Amino acid sequence: MSDNIFISWSKSKSREFAFEVKNLLETLNPHLNIFMSEDNISAGEKVQEKIIQKISECDKVLLCFTRDNKKSPWLLYEAGYACGQNKMVIPLLFDEDHNWHSWIDNPMNIAREININSISFEESFINCFNLCDSVYTR
Repeated sequence: MSDNIFISWSKSKSREFAFEVKNLLETLNPHLNIFMSEDNISAGEKVQEKIIQKISECDKVLLCFTRDNKKSPWLLYEAGYACGQNKMVIPLLFDEDHNWHSWIDNPMNIAREININSISFEESFINCFNLCDSVYTR
């Protein structure tokens, strides 16, 4: 059984990181079903309806946080909706910011983050997405 992953991003830096993470996850586990608005919403589709539908259908929501977008209304909306749907919400931090969640109470204070700059990044990432731990994944 494969996981359905929703990748949330906001602003250009976060978008670039989201594409990299999507490509990495698809390479490491081609059985994952990954939704990212930039790739998976066609012209003419109702963006908000599609996002709500895909969050409702997913198993995990991966939030691509940077210093530039940590107060982004869309990112927080998607995170809050996912929490309300009892989805696993995984904040992925791309910048060093020890107080990244101090500006809101929910939904981020209830979710343990993965920090790409931490020593435990590889292990956390591998475990979170049920990847096989190998030389290739590292």
